[in-house]
Amino acid sequence: HDLFLLRNLAISVIISGVTLRYMYMQRLLQRQLEAKNEARIQALQARIHPHFLFNSMNTIAALLHIDADAAEKAVISLSAMYRAALESGAELVPLATEIELTRHYLSVEGLRLNARLRVDWQIDPQALQTKIPSLIIQPLVENAVYHGIEPCVGGGEIRISIEQKDTVKIIISNPLPADEDGPRQPGNQVALKNIRDRLAIAFGRRASLKSFQQGDIYRVELELPVSEEPAEGKQ
Repeated sequence: HDLFLLRNLAISVIISGVTLRYMYMQRLLQRQLEAKNEARIQALQARIHPHFLFNSMNTIAALLHIDADAAEKAVISLSAMYRAALESGAELVPLATEIELTRHYLSVEGLRLNARLRVDWQIDPQALQTKIPSLIIQPLVENAVYHGIEPCVGGGEIRISIEQKDTVKIIISNPLPADEDGPRQPGNQVALKNIRDRLAIAFGRRASLKSFQQGDIYRVELELPVSEEPAEGKQ
């Protein structure tokens, strides 16, 4: 009887040890994956703002001599943009926050491009609390300004549509410069790839990013899950 108890006790200890070891290794792997993903996100975010900073500083420098109030507002908007970039990229933010950041960006570019930059927002209010990675929409709008509005002699209109049904769908469209406007800026696929990578980290295959040309209009379509939390492990 004693031998039977000792043998069962030994088996229980072994099973408990193996189980605890398995749980420890799973937790360790999870922490390593989280650290790796956070590092990837931070590295990706660091490459999202190449020319915007230089354009903004030039705009602010010019405004300081002619319109100090406008220069101050531009500094505030620029500060809000880079504060978001410096925050933890692993966190999701409400879509409303991302829209506000994009408006800050457009306000700075509006000071530089004036009437050449026009923006049409179409926002479904029920989508505003959907959680997304920060700095997702702004780089796409930046591409629309840089590759669409800026090269066009007469400027143009960026349309930003946000609609929620079973998913949240975001469409950003901009005109493409005509041949008489001169050579087009070379395409920047880096920002698109960065955003696809960040969406994959946060949502796996439940999110998508498509870009294509329709005549003289360039469109980017984002589709995101409505859920407020990322789908961990869903790849």
